[in-house]
Amino acid sequence: MQAHIGVVPSAVVSPSIAQQKFAPGFLISPKAMRFDLGPRGITLNNVRPGPTDTDMNPADSEAAPSNLQHKALERYGHIDEIASFVVYLASPEASLITSASLLADGGYSA
Repeated sequence: MQAHIGVVPSAVVSPSIAQQKFAPGFLISPKAMRFDLGPRGITLNNVRPGPTDTDMNPADSEAAPSNLQHKALERYGHIDEIASFVVYLASPEASLITSASLLADGGYSA
């Protein structure tokens, strides 16, 4: 299993990846890829985490208070919360979820 976690453009670019013209490293929207992967039974979703407690972004950093003031849940996310969400999306129970950009940000984007 391979997962991409991050932000990608959400607009549909074209109906086929074969028709895409993009620079190396440019990430295509899950919505654009649905036409190539869906018929093969492959689901693709983009997980967009908000502030998450990691070594590079610790919940006790100087920037943490300013990040928390924008969240409905006034705490940083935990790595295991994001990981369990990705595991669910890769499971058979989530086989109908595809071409979505899903937030796991504790209300940061609300």
